[in-house]
Amino acid sequence: MTDALKIGEFQTGAIKAEGLQTAFLRPMSLGEILDHTVQVYRRRFLLFIGVAAGPSVVVLACLAAGFPLLTSMRGGNPVAVGLAGLAILALTLVGLPLYAAASGLGYAALSDAANKRFLDEEEITLRGVYREAWRRGWSYLGLFALESLILGVVPVAVILFGTIGLGVFLKAMGTSSDEAGAAVALALIVTFALLGGYVLWMLPRLSLAFPICVVEKAGVWQSIKRGYDLSQGTRGRILLLFVLGSVSASMLTWAVTIPVVIVAALIPGMSSPHNSELLGSIMLFATYGASFAVQALVRPVYGIGLTLFYYDQRVRKEGFDIEWMMQRAGLTEIAELTGTPAPARPLPPQLEITLASAALDSAPDARPDSAPDTAPNSASGETA
Repeated sequence: MTDALKIGEFQTGAIKAEGLQTAFLRPMSLGEILDHTVQVYRRRFLLFIGVAAGPSVVVLACLAAGFPLLTSMRGGNPVAVGLAGLAILALTLVGLPLYAAASGLGYAALSDAANKRFLDEEEITLRGVYREAWRRGWSYLGLFALESLILGVVPVAVILFGTIGLGVFLKAMGTSSDEAGAAVALALIVTFALLGGYVLWMLPRLSLAFPICVVEKAGVWQSIKRGYDLSQGTRGRILLLFVLGSVSASMLTWAVTIPVVIVAALIPGMSSPHNSELLGSIMLFATYGASFAVQALVRPVYGIGLTLFYYDQRVRKEGFDIEWMMQRAGLTEIAELTGTPAPARPLPPQLEITLASAALDSAPDARPDSAPDTAPNSASGETA
């Protein structure tokens, strides 16, 4: 698409396409997408932090409730240990569904906030985006569950059952314990490497499903299929976005965890053998707590960036920029809402020139002199 297709350059009298940011209505490079992601995040920082904080709040609350239960098991009293174990199990059974629900609704609300910010809608509130997500909550929860099944449950099941099956096979073959342990360790290393490659291969193919489900109001399976097709040609860039986000999250996590561990180690008496287990628990909870807290900071980068990738792919593959201009000019109607084609009417002059320029750019070999010359020769006709 040429620069003539930018919305800011399309004005015909009272017709002016406002709202969609002009820099986004063209194919963007990875650097431009990252730059626009940071700009959008910075302008509504508190909003995106609030939207993304839901899953992290659930996990931190569970960790805060589980820490005293874990420390109470240090006494050695069998009754206290049993009760604390049951309480931790109950907390896990309650926390996992809450985390799944908060994650599904949170990703949907984050995609909705990024989409509205992309469309320059002024009224974007935390309550508003979560209210919109709540209306189609089951679809978003189903999509999150399906993505978790593909990316998480399947690899874990392969590792678990593969390890058990290999152990049973080696036991049946009469292999010694040392040889069996070495074989299982080697098999686990190979399996982890293969499953890591599987996750990296599958993640970019599923990453556009949430923006599609939110923006297009698509179903769960339809969002997965369309996201798989729409991501073709940009999966490497999407994977690089996740890699950069993961590296940034790891650096921030250690930047928060290391000072906490140093302060805990400097407490008098904490380094004694009696308190070594308590210090280990503090380090464990500090690491996990910092990790999930940092995720609230990094998660909006994924939501905004993937929404920009979604629109970038629609511009590249579906001509979304031209479609948007024509809709803003009142030349098309949304078929899903009306079910009838748009009435035929003449194009405004400026839009006609813009679309003609786009057509010529998309077909560089089309030249005016390529048309067949069917007009009779006036001079030969007169002499005849």
